[in-house]
Amino acid sequence: MKTLSMTLSTAVFAVFILFAGCQEAGDADEASTETAENGEVAAEMEDMEQDFEQVFQGIDNDIEALGQEFEQAGEAAGDEMQQEYQEQYQEIQQQRQELDNQMNQLEQASEEEAAELRANIRQNRRELQQNVDRLVLEAAEEQDEFVAAAEERLQRLDSEINELQQQAQMAENEMEAETREEIQELQQQRDELQQQLEQAEQATEEEFAEMRSGLVDGIVEARSETAQALDEMEEGIEPNREMSNPDNQ
Repeated sequence: MKTLSMTLSTAVFAVFILFAGCQEAGDADEASTETAENGEVAAEMEDMEQDFEQVFQGIDNDIEALGQEFEQAGEAAGDEMQQEYQEQYQEIQQQRQELDNQMNQLEQASEEEAAELRANIRQNRRELQQNVDRLVLEAAEEQDEFVAAAEERLQRLDSEINELQQQAQMAENEMEAETREEIQELQQQRDELQQQLEQAEQATEEEFAEMRSGLVDGIVEARSETAQALDEMEEGIEPNREMSNPDNQ
């Protein structure tokens, strides 16, 4: 009986050890999976942050150039228009700082919080770009300065439309078809703006004054619509990336 009791005790102990080992292995697998998923989320967020930083670079260059221009001309001239530009410039600086704050929040955000933050960052970035574009164009008061500034904005628009075309080629068929129609409309807008700018370059001072505000609005709107199309394309691609990744299932 004593031998049987010892044998049973040994068997129970072995089963306990085996169960504990399986549980630890399961916990380790779960922890490993969670770590891998967290790593993938962190990598995706890092890629997103790098994309945002690249976009911000052009805006930051514009803000720096505007600051230098207003520092040279603003206070010395002291006129009403320059003061208005300075106020707009300060608002732009505040917007840029708010975007930095949101980017810092993104680094610490959960996956769910990050999705909402990314959407807000995209929208705020588009609004900042609109304000920068408008101020850059409006601050170029002389006709030749304005034409040069507008040409530079149209060159950026060309690059963004090209990027949108490349993104469309990587998208799903339905999204690609919709985006191609949008690209054609944007390209048509861009060509019309180019024609108007060429006319403005040859216009008299009075004619230029009449054309100026329409060109500002047209360029700002075209770049804003292109930026929104790019953001919508990226937002559409992101879920597809997650679905195509078997580790996230």
